[in-house]
Amino acid sequence: SNEIPTEIGLIGNGAGDNFGAILDLSENSLSGPIPEELFSLTRLSSMIDLKSNQLTGTISTKIGQLTNMGGYIDFSSNSLTGTLPSQVGLLTDMTSYFDIKS
Repeated sequence: SNEIPTEIGLIGNGAGDNFGAILDLSENSLSGPIPEELFSLTRLSSMIDLKSNQLTGTISTKIGQLTNMGGYIDFSSNSLTGTLPSQVGLLTDMTSYFDIKS
């Protein structure tokens, strides 16, 4: 199984860590759900790209925590299900796009 580990939420939480712009895990044959811990990466400011994997499940309401996101989020070409959480409306700094097409 090539799931995104829940420990992803620990990235960039160290003192003096400069992590903050981009998370690109596209086209990596990842499977399983998008862990809620990913949405605790509140320092991300440019992009989250998970396109073209085999991710399943729903998009967590915790997506609303990504209020610093100024670029884009791309979850396209996966097998996500359910409705888009209303918390996406909290991402008011996003200047590009949010893509979830199958």
